[in-house]
Amino acid sequence: RQARGLVVMSLFKSRDWWSSTCGSGEEFDKGCLCVGNFDNEPNGNSKLAVGSFQGFLRIYYPKKRDYRVEDLMVEVNLGSPIIQLEVGRFLPGSSDLGLAVLHARKLTVFQVISRAGSGDQGLYFTLERRYEHAFERCAANMTYGPFGGVMGKDYICVQSMDGMLSVYEHDCFGFSRFLHPFLLPGPLCYVSVIDSIVTSNSMYEIECYKYQTLAASDASGSRGGYSLGMDTSNNIARPGATGHAGSARRIQVDWSLNIGENAIDIFVAR
Repeated sequence: RQARGLVVMSLFKSRDWWSSTCGSGEEFDKGCLCVGNFDNEPNGNSKLAVGSFQGFLRIYYPKKRDYRVEDLMVEVNLGSPIIQLEVGRFLPGSSDLGLAVLHARKLTVFQVISRAGSGDQGLYFTLERRYEHAFERCAANMTYGPFGGVMGKDYICVQSMDGMLSVYEHDCFGFSRFLHPFLLPGPLCYVSVIDSIVTSNSMYEIECYKYQTLAASDASGSRGGYSLGMDTSNNIARPGATGHAGSARRIQVDWSLNIGENAIDIFVAR
């Protein structure tokens, strides 16, 4: 374009290629959109997953310009508001990708299965629930990655509204730790090259916690001298006394940085 006698060149130009309206009157948050090869298609093509506060989960596979009915792979009502979606190697005993759906009171991991239809119907897709973890505390957000340098797997870390980080190793509960000090939940991000979880606090600081530090810290450093035990019968973390609060080791921050304003989100990218 030309401005005040100068020609300004741009290498990039944004154009609408594909769009779809998700339901009617539904509400969404920034964590409700996810991109990935949910059905583990051999060619690795990416699809779009969208979740709403009304509980609807939709997966789209845009192939051509403009929306077509066949672009909608899956549409299902999960019955609870969807806070966040993530795709990763969440399936026990498999390297396939799974879809993690975070609700306020539970975390569910699905596998998207493709099945052959009858006659000329082609393929159709279904969601198969692989496992689920229920919460006693209201969830705020989550992050995932190969925590601790584990190979071929992704574990999930969920942050509660009152500052508790809970790690889930596929269908097993790992551990829970409280962040100190804490007022409101901030964005959560895992950095694999340093095996650390990064978040922000209400003092405008970015904080980095080594995963090994979180795992090795004393759970009795939680508020009130209690940690979270695990009721394996229904995957619910329940409070239980584990020792004296005076002997607890508080979680050590690896590094922190004051950025002078509230962080909306944190990403790692190339």
